[in-house]
Amino acid sequence: MAACRAPSAWTVTMRSAIIVVKIPDNIFCSVPPSSGLSFKVLRCVPRGPSGGYSLVKIGAPPAMDEAALVALLKDSEPGRDVDIASREKDGYLVTVSNARCTVCGSVAESGCFLESARPHGDGRMTWGIAAPDAAAIRGLVARLRERGCEVELVSVRERGRETRLTDRQEEAVRVACDLGYYDIPRRTDLDELAGKLGIGKSALDVILRRAEGKLVRCHLAKE
Repeated sequence: MAACRAPSAWTVTMRSAIIVVKIPDNIFCSVPPSSGLSFKVLRCVPRGPSGGYSLVKIGAPPAMDEAALVALLKDSEPGRDVDIASREKDGYLVTVSNARCTVCGSVAESGCFLESARPHGDGRMTWGIAAPDAAAIRGLVARLRERGCEVELVSVRERGRETRLTDRQEEAVRVACDLGYYDIPRRTDLDELAGKLGIGKSALDVILRRAEGKLVRCHLAKE
C-alpha cells in the first residue's frame, strides 16, 4: 500500500490532468485502435527545431512480434524511426523519433510530463499529464491551442492528497487483506474486521471505501 504514497514534495502542488487533444503530427494518433496497442510514454523530449524523441512502453497482442510492431508504427507515419529497446513481459520498450512532433515541444516548454497516451482512432488522443502546478497545465493547453490543436481539459486534481492513505486507512486495508476480506470467496466480513480493529462496523465500512477509492485513483493515474 505504501507504493501509492506520493513523495512529500508533491503532496500539495503536484497535479495530474486528463486532456483530450487532436494534433495532426501526434506520434501515435495515426495508429489504428484495431491494432490492439496501448502506449505509456516514459520520456518525451524535443529533437531539433520541430522533431521529437520518445521512450515508450507499448502493450501489444501476444501474437505480434517485433518485426510486425515496427512495421505497423513506421507504416502509420512516414519518416518515423522506430527501434525496439527491449521485450517486456506484456509488450515492448520502444524508442520513437519523429521529424515533426508538436507533443514534445509543447510538453517540454510547459514544464509538464506526458505519462500516458491513448489513441481514439479519429485523430484524437487522451493524455495523462503530470505537472508541478495548475499553471503549468494551463500553459500546456494554451501552447497546444496556439499551435492549432483541439484540446479538451477533462480533469485536474491534486496528486498527493487524493492518493495518500491515512495511517488508519492503511491499517484497515492491511488487516482486511491479511484476513482475506478481498479474497474470492471472502474469508472474513466487516463484523470480524471491526472487532479486530476495535471500531464500529459502519465506521470501518467508510474507512475502507475511502481507502479503496484512493487506491483506484492511484492506479488509474498510472495508466
